[in-house]
Amino acid sequence: MHVTLFKALKSIKIDDETATVVVDDMQRYVESVVSNGMQAVQGELAALRGEMKGLAAGMEALKHQVTLTGVLIGIVGLAIAAGPIVAKFIH
Repeated sequence: MHVTLFKALKSIKIDDETATVVVDDMQRYVESVVSNGMQAVQGELAALRGEMKGLAAGMEALKHQVTLTGVLIGIVGLAIAAGPIVAKFIH
């Protein structure tokens, strides 16, 4: 881009010193825009990582709840199935 911009400035009769200043300023501007954009993207990525960690923790808690629910359903099912047998021994 530098050479193309410099040649374009020269083609419209801009002197070497002024063209060099313009090219250098353009370079700094582009670097600044890219740097600011990268910082914004890095900030968004950090926020997304935080959200992902929160989701992972929620999924882990949900996994434990599902396991506990399965155990409780098994206990209730066993109690229902064993109820008549236990009732025979009690009477």
